[in-house]
Amino acid sequence: ELENGGSASIAEELTSEDLQIDQIVAPDQQVAGWFDPQSRRLDVSKELTGAAEALSHYRPGDVVLAKVKLVRNGKTELVLYPKTSTEAVVVPVLRAEVTTNPLDDLRTLLSVGEVVAARIGTAGPNWSLVLSDVDDDEPIVPAPSLLAGGPPWLVADDFEKEYTEPAVEHEPLLPAPESLAELQIETPVVEDPTPVASTASATASLRPSPAMFDRKRKQAQSPHPAPVAPRNTEHRATEQAPAAEPPESTKSLLMKIDALNAEVKLANLAKEEFRLQAQAAADELNQVRYLQSQAERRANKAEHELKGMRSRLRKSGRIRPESASTPAPKFADPEQGFRHLVLSQWATRTPVSEQADRPLGDYVLGERFMQSVAELEGIKLSKIADVVFEIVTGIANSNPSREVHRLRTGSGGEDPVRVRPDGAIGWRASLQVNSPSARRIHYWMLPSGLIEFAQVATHDDFTA
Repeated sequence: ELENGGSASIAEELTSEDLQIDQIVAPDQQVAGWFDPQSRRLDVSKELTGAAEALSHYRPGDVVLAKVKLVRNGKTELVLYPKTSTEAVVVPVLRAEVTTNPLDDLRTLLSVGEVVAARIGTAGPNWSLVLSDVDDDEPIVPAPSLLAGGPPWLVADDFEKEYTEPAVEHEPLLPAPESLAELQIETPVVEDPTPVASTASATASLRPSPAMFDRKRKQAQSPHPAPVAPRNTEHRATEQAPAAEPPESTKSLLMKIDALNAEVKLANLAKEEFRLQAQAAADELNQVRYLQSQAERRANKAEHELKGMRSRLRKSGRIRPESASTPAPKFADPEQGFRHLVLSQWATRTPVSEQADRPLGDYVLGERFMQSVAELEGIKLSKIADVVFEIVTGIANSNPSREVHRLRTGSGGEDPVRVRPDGAIGWRASLQVNSPSARRIHYWMLPSGLIEFAQVATHDDFTA
């Protein structure tokens, strides 16, 4: 609705590529743009937020939404932000960043158009994304809006929700008749040009007879009295006017009327036949449209279920041929096995081209750390290793979901920060968020800069 009370529409196809209107604007949202009074369209393309501004709040380690643009055997392309006034932000992702199995075909794990959660490895302009280490319970940073105050341009797919079919536009139609003989059609009656009841009665009533030429017959009895010429007593024409052409007989006229009536009826029958043929063709076209609509609904439902199966398969990590499966490495020393997991997370999440600039530094596992890992329930060992990797490399400090802060002696904001006699300062980071008794990890920052991990614990535990 315009300021003057008029109305205008926004064409999504003229705003951004491959987007629905509910990805651009929300109900009751105020927007500005160029209004075309002839088409009554509002062009908001100049008001769309550019990619750099829209993605400026993304940080390394954030879990964000992206849309699958292309899928090949060993590579996929994810759209972080669509094309607006700037080019679309498309991030190539290799197989190793989607799955840990080198034999996986990404075409069985991802679907074009699917919205997936991915972790930001490096921020722009050279973006990198990782899908393999994202847990279901991790918070997702909302996608940016295309217009100020608008809805997120992406929302997470809910494959667990039962597929809802759209409203049916066409009800099932009866099949068209095979021939016109199957239809009982009431032929329209066409009135004759002359007001007579029927051809037979009209012929009988108007048939010539000697009585019609009796001069003594009253004029009122003659249906067609002959005109009487006015008398002129003062002057008579010396020469009589030439004889007029004799009028056409009544019988001949009636016969022509009958013939025209028959011709009109035949023409109307032919017109009705053509109308029925056109109606049969229209019914058949409607039936084809209905069948096409049904097929599209079945295809949409099947595609939704297929995306859901691929998503579950990708998250489960079970796409491994039996003959090519390799058992996970086992270590007699739990600390050695845990360090192997941390190293694997670093190698998986850090692109090869950046590993030299972002090495995995040294760290210390405290005396009670491995025991607390074994005793803490409700969290996977790989998740703990992933957070340790982020803390050691510094990614956790810029990852809002880690909630890194000083470790205090209690839950109060005025409680003192934990400090050891050797000068080490206690720190705390989140292993989980938005879950009951969310798990935390406690560690010490030594004066030398080395990190010593003390323990993993629940939210209400402040020991170190």
